[in-house]
Amino acid sequence: MSGATDNRAVIVSGGTSGLGFATAQLLAERGARVWILGSRAETVDAALAELEVVGGAACDAADELAVEAAVAEAVEALGGLDGA
Repeated sequence: MSGATDNRAVIVSGGTSGLGFATAQLLAERGARVWILGSRAETVDAALAELEVVGGAACDAADELAVEAAVAEAVEALGGLDGA
């Protein structure tokens, strides 16, 4: 399916479960290059095993430096960023 999400680079925070997981899955299915963020490495790893996304990282959303590092990693892996 082609459309507005084709080849867009996006970060989905909370992409390891629930609505975030469903959003990451839908965006990837529609052609977006998706990077997920989650609070625990084990849930990120589990989601990555199920989703067809570029990658993901664990970070504590309350830790500004951790978030900055995770976003920088995503931007590097995605080659830029179109949405978060």
